[in-house]
Amino acid sequence: MCKSNLAQIGKACVAYTVDHGDRMPASLADLVPQYLADGRVLVCPSDGGDIPHLRNGLPCSYRYVGNLPAREAAPNTMVAYSRGEHEDGRNVLFYDGHVSWMTETAFQAELARQRKELWEPLLKRGAKEINAARVKAFLEDEPYDETQEAKPGK
Repeated sequence: MCKSNLAQIGKACVAYTVDHGDRMPASLADLVPQYLADGRVLVCPSDGGDIPHLRNGLPCSYRYVGNLPAREAAPNTMVAYSRGEHEDGRNVLFYDGHVSWMTETAFQAELARQRKELWEPLLKRGAKEINAARVKAFLEDEPYDETQEAKPGK
């Protein structure tokens, strides 16, 4: 079910990017309800912990990198992953929409590689569309509290 949820999130992200000039959503909250009719897709069935909430109040089991610029993304760029392990590994959603299970060791190695090759140069360059705090949390596999973000217009 977790892989299926991530696949649905991936399809919703693709539809979102088509409608928004190749920009990924800033938050998975931006997908509900227009691109994801059922917000329950945002919760992994095996996630029994204290589930963080998105800015729209929906619980979400997945760590999401945010609005990665399409011009910077490669098909194998990780955009979301399960926050907990599934049988010593993680389910990972990639920019091209495919979902794969990775061992925890392979996941951490790929996260480190992408940090060095993609994210550190982007963050150093100061890409305006990127939420640096969200990316940092994503790369460190830490929760990101988007409920504390400023609301548009404030």
